[in-house]
Amino acid sequence: YKALHILYGDALADQWAGLPNRNRIFAGRTPLAYMLGGGLLAMQTVRKLLEARRGGV
Repeated sequence: YKALHILYGDALADQWAGLPNRNRIFAGRTPLAYMLGGGLLAMQTVRKLLEARRGGV
């Protein structure tokens, strides 16, 4: 949540999980669909992706 708001600002950060994403991890699905389908491992992958994008990794 914090990484999203740092990267994208409030409006987009609040919508990000529900928007289709072209990153190969998501394969055109929404991050939310990816996480729901992949469980805890998928959630950890998304967190690592966002932290890497903001420079936290």
